[in-house]
Amino acid sequence: MNPLLKVELRHDVDGVVARQAARHLARRLGFEHQDQIRIATAVSELARAALAAGACEAVAELGIENRSSEPLLVVSVTGPALGSTDADKRAAGDDAMLAARRLLDAHDAAAGPDTVALARALPKGRLAAERIDELRDELAQVVARADSAYGTELHRQNLELSATLFELEKKQQELTRLNAELADTNRGVMALYAELDERANQMRRADEQKTKFFSHMSHELRTPLNSILALSRLLLAETDGRLNDEQAKQLRLIHDAAEELYEVVSDLLDLAKVEAGKIKVSVGRFSVESLFGALRGLLKPLLPAASVSLEFDAPADLPSLIGDESKVAQVLRNFLSN
Repeated sequence: MNPLLKVELRHDVDGVVARQAARHLARRLGFEHQDQIRIATAVSELARAALAAGACEAVAELGIENRSSEPLLVVSVTGPALGSTDADKRAAGDDAMLAARRLLDAHDAAAGPDTVALARALPKGRLAAERIDELRDELAQVVARADSAYGTELHRQNLELSATLFELEKKQQELTRLNAELADTNRGVMALYAELDERANQMRRADEQKTKFFSHMSHELRTPLNSILALSRLLLAETDGRLNDEQAKQLRLIHDAAEELYEVVSDLLDLAKVEAGKIKVSVGRFSVESLFGALRGLLKPLLPAASVSLEFDAPADLPSLIGDESKVAQVLRNFLSN
């Protein structure tokens, strides 16, 4: 470590001198204002601990440790009171040392059991030897001028304390404002969550009602449609007497319209089953030839005109398929009907 200043601590005024020197050094090293106050206060508290219970053989030292990784400003105070086993003497300085250790970091370069060393990383890195010599001369001048500046230093401490209290009050006000804004934001978020939950419940109820409507209406409509289809087929079969051409034509129109409506109702019922998660798939093996044969028989009567032809051209030796034959047939039937 490169020593910069050593102050013998015989009286309380010597602690003030050490504080002034530490504050000047911190300012010249480029520490921020708050760090300057921290370093000066730590030196003052260590000096007070060393002078506890009337001790008069204490020394305060300031130095620079030019580590390659992290150069440090080192503050160390040595005094019998710091390592005393006397309970009264230790108790008198314990609170001061605790305060100092809260302000700076512990340092492992303590010279002995009666020494407390604290450190702070330099804000601007390593110092050249010329710079260290310059700071040593400046500190000697500060000590020479500090003998009659006890009252001035106390006044400066009071000003620093007032400024610190003012800054804390400003931060407290800012914290109060931020807490109020956060509370307002939380209330807004909670209101938004409540609104989203209500909207989700409304959509869920609407979806349930829609599914119920599709299901109930599909069943209610299929019953009369089945009756219409059955009656139209009976009449077209002429079981109760022959029909003239116009009557047969009108009955075929009724039958075809009822059959189309039946398909629409069946699709709505299938949609309701899918949305309700009740659709069932029966997987099995089936042949393409049988599927096309069934579709050919179902769809040829539905051709709208003679100019429209429907051809099923299945290549020979097609392998069988695995799936739900009825669902595949339904998809193809709906596609061809469109």
